[in-house]
Amino acid sequence: MRVAILTARGGSKGLPGKNVRVLGGLPLIAWTVLAARASDVFDKVVLSTDDDAIAAAGRDAGAEVPFRRPDDLAGDEATSLDVVRHAVDVLGLDDSAGIALLQPTSPFRSARHIAEAAVLWKEASVVSTREAKPLAWSFEMDTDGVLRPALPNLAADRRQAGPRIVQPNGGLYMTDAAGVRRGEPFVGRGTRAYPMGEIDSLDIDTPEDFALAEAVVAAGLRRPDTV
Repeated sequence: MRVAILTARGGSKGLPGKNVRVLGGLPLIAWTVLAARASDVFDKVVLSTDDDAIAAAGRDAGAEVPFRRPDDLAGDEATSLDVVRHAVDVLGLDDSAGIALLQPTSPFRSARHIAEAAVLWKEASVVSTREAKPLAWSFEMDTDGVLRPALPNLAADRRQAGPRIVQPNGGLYMTDAAGVRRGEPFVGRGTRAYPMGEIDSLDIDTPEDFALAEAVVAAGLRRPDTV
């Protein structure tokens, strides 16, 4: 594993300024920078941003900010893959270089999680996941609020009968530079899951999410990694 790439733009709409909002005495982005550094996995921890305040907070926490993200990759239409591909090319990474995408909106993804996922990455690309409800518990809702089973052939009363269902939690994605350049999705055929718990999987997009994170920290359930 060579490089951690943190993606943090300044134009958040759900929670303006979230990447530098203070959580547990630190800017939100610092939680991810410190976890990446404390994992002892990466040669470089690189921040891709278009925002001066985010760049300053990232540097203060120990990230490198060797370039400014161009405006065309800082809008709502740009994908995470677009942003990571830009970073890979600007940094001139070899195709074989291991790449981790770490989103600052997952503050409770820890150094331990990163290190354990990196072990899995030696065999395949990796994505962190959280438990999801069984598919039999999913329903379609029409305009009148009437429900019908999304998958009618599955019995909703047999929770343990179906496969284990998970979903990506946004905490980490690990692949290589060659896959990024080819435009391969972060979750594709052969991708390994790295399961994480409910609290660790918290993804901050709204004021309510941030309030939950504050409550977790205030209760002493999570704290930032140190290096």
